[in-house]
Amino acid sequence: MADEAVNIGPAPVAESYLNPNRILDAARSSASDAIHPGYGFLSENAAFARDCETAGMIFVGPHVHTIETMSDKAQARQVAEQAGVPVLAGIRSEDQSVTGLVSNGSILGFPLIIKPVSGGGGKGMHVARTP
Repeated sequence: MADEAVNIGPAPVAESYLNPNRILDAARSSASDAIHPGYGFLSENAAFARDCETAGMIFVGPHVHTIETMSDKAQARQVAEQAGVPVLAGIRSEDQSVTGLVSNGSILGFPLIIKPVSGGGGKGMHVARTP
């Protein structure tokens, strides 16, 4: 249970929950020793977790290294494979040309999903139903 509530800004999330300086300032003004970033927003932001640590506050969430690793799909996949976790077939390729994508897609078979290495929430994903 919180001891007090501190206004971190106006309703638009870019001016409040996505503004790390406002959250850190609110934590400092209330002499907080920890920040729980909630879900989404800054909870998956390694720079914010690092800023909390630098400010001497406990970041209630994953360690900075874990956030960085899991935010990179290629690294996350590698960690899962090394831990023996089954993963779907996939190809990592620097070749983003149409020819390269079709060639790599043909190895896996269609339909398939093309996903960027970073990003979440389905951003940047594309379904390729045929070559």
